[in-house]
Amino acid sequence: MFESEQASEWQLFIAHGQGGQGPVAGFDIINNRLNKPVYSVTTAIVERLMSCAPNDDEARIRSMALNGQLAVFQMMRRTALTSLNWGEVDAQRLELIKCVVIKHTRAVLHAIIAES
Repeated sequence: MFESEQASEWQLFIAHGQGGQGPVAGFDIINNRLNKPVYSVTTAIVERLMSCAPNDDEARIRSMALNGQLAVFQMMRRTALTSLNWGEVDAQRLELIKCVVIKHTRAVLHAIIAES
């Protein structure tokens, strides 16, 4: 996500696709090869924890919110860095992001279990 030299170009390409400014074919490829597999696994986990039917809207929204925790650091990189007063994401900061996202994900999943 942050370690590649081409990360900025990749993030710009993804952002254009997400914003509807890039070619539809590019969006479709990324959506089918990356987004759908990730979201389908996350949604299946959330649906199981919620004990709900497949394709439940609430489960899909919760799944999107969970996955969005990392997406903000890719899609809104400048905003994230500015908000954190960081010039870059080095190895130590990347580990902090991972740690926080893991803790937050666990807390959310435990809350889903408690609600069910």
